[in-house]
Amino acid sequence: MTALVLSQTLFYFTVSFAIIALGILAGMIAYHLVKITKELRRITDNLGGASDELRDSLSDLIERLSSLPILSMFLNDRGDRAGHYKKGRSK
Repeated sequence: MTALVLSQTLFYFTVSFAIIALGILAGMIAYHLVKITKELRRITDNLGGASDELRDSLSDLIERLSSLPILSMFLNDRGDRAGHYKKGRSK
């Protein structure tokens, strides 16, 4: 009978220790996930700023290239020519 009580007590202590260890492990995982999430937010903010700069640079480049006579017909707004082309085809 004493062996049964001793084994039951040992089992309860082992299970309690395992539950506490799993709780600590879950807390550590949550802490690191929060750190990773904050780092990802910082990275995406940096990428957003870089994409804004890239968009400005590209529109600057297109503006400069559109001032060249040869490339201006390809880079300018084609809305007017497309309208004239459609009007000519429908007649």
